[in-house]
Amino acid sequence: MDTLLTINMAQKSTTLQFSKEQFRDMDMYISKGYYSSKAELVREAVRDKLRSLEKDELYTQILELRKKSKNREAKMTSPFISTEDSDELMKQLARKNKLEL
Repeated sequence: MDTLLTINMAQKSTTLQFSKEQFRDMDMYISKGYYSSKAELVREAVRDKLRSLEKDELYTQILELRKKSKNREAKMTSPFISTEDSDELMKQLARKNKLEL
């Protein structure tokens, strides 16, 4: 890693180190018009990663709640969730994550 990129976002900045190959790849996607700048590319990559982590967390929570389900035997043998159990899981997830349904 020998190339630096400093990004200023909303009055906060961070410096990132990238290899020459990573910088070359970023430049290639910018030149193809996918992104207007390296900052935009990095922001989108971070946003995508955070969304992915959030989905992973919710999936883990769903699995934990499925284990606690009333119909445990059916849950463990079938990949599908009954409507009743699905509603229960959604309510529990909403409460746990302070969301409104």
